[in-house]
Amino acid sequence: MITNILFVDDEQQVLDSFRAMFHSRRKEYQLSFAVGGEAGLALLEQTDFDIVVADMRMPGMTGATFLAHVEERQPKA
Repeated sequence: MITNILFVDDEQQVLDSFRAMFHSRRKEYQLSFAVGGEAGLALLEQTDFDIVVADMRMPGMTGATFLAHVEERQPKA
């Protein structure tokens, strides 16, 4: 079974770093990336995630606020 992971950060280079770190394990993980909380919320509407990783200090929507939305929409994540 493949684990579906969402990474949310306001900096593209941070997301690119996660993508590079997990490249060798791409058969184990389905990775999704969102630049900012709003983009992350859009992905939550399309896909169920097992794990969600969010930057806590994003402009516009903090990671804590984003994760509260995750808890409402996908409590099993």
